[in-house]
Amino acid sequence: MTISYNIDVSSGSSFTFLKLLLRWRGSIWKSLKTEFAVWIVSYYIVFCIYRYALTPTQQSAALSLAALLRNGSDEKEARLMRRSIIRYMVLTQILVYRDISMRVHRRFPSMQSIVDEGFMMEHELQIFENVEVSQFKKYWVPVNWASTILARARREEYIASDPCYIVILKELLTFRTNMAWLSNYDWVPIPLAYPQVVFLAVRSYFLICLVSRQFLLRNESSAPNTVAEALLNPLGEDDDDFECNYLIDRNITCGMAIVDQTEGACPQMTMDILSSPEKMQLNRFPTTPRADEDHVSAV
Repeated sequence: MTISYNIDVSSGSSFTFLKLLLRWRGSIWKSLKTEFAVWIVSYYIVFCIYRYALTPTQQSAALSLAALLRNGSDEKEARLMRRSIIRYMVLTQILVYRDISMRVHRRFPSMQSIVDEGFMMEHELQIFENVEVSQFKKYWVPVNWASTILARARREEYIASDPCYIVILKELLTFRTNMAWLSNYDWVPIPLAYPQVVFLAVRSYFLICLVSRQFLLRNESSAPNTVAEALLNPLGEDDDDFECNYLIDRNITCGMAIVDQTEGACPQMTMDILSSPEKMQLNRFPTTPRADEDHVSAV
């Protein structure tokens, strides 16, 4: 059934559409209440799962080591392998961060400071420095150590199978690749033209908007919303609405005059000028000399 709202908009005012928005029967709120409730509940279910139930991906490498590199025949040796692999991965991260982060560089100003913090042993530092690639960075060295320990763990069956070994190795390579990407982004900066264009474009746009977005003062007033509200119910009580009372008065006056004053009245019938075909043909339209000539030539 159609819901009538004409009474609510019988006059255009500031609260007309507010009253329409607050109506319940036939409104959009009633039509969408089920879909909206389902969407809200589904959103917060996903929200809770995302916030409280999922495992952080940053711990994937450590979790793989803990799950797949088992104790085997020597529990102490297996534990040492797990700890060494994690320490070498973090050492790789420190070496990369020292070159791109001032905060990390202040914490580890030298290689000896890394040893003092416990991320590297003295003999490991000597091996690291003996790698003769002086003109290039040696971020890959700790990763190579970790992969060597991983291969040894597989040979000595601390890792149960080759698929388990591949899983851990992929996590190690993914970590190494991410460190390489981070180093490359710092090594090759964004071309200078791009930040210059962005700087000029953004600031020029907002500078122009300081003037172009100003509200213009005009003599005429434009109120399309008010006009639309007035047209919503043209039979209301606004000044521009239809004069319904005038129409009622006019119809009753003319109707009564038809049935009372002119009822049965009719003028006397007489012969009119159109009754003679000759007069009707000669006098129907006024003619001009030019028209007569055209008529003769046409004949």
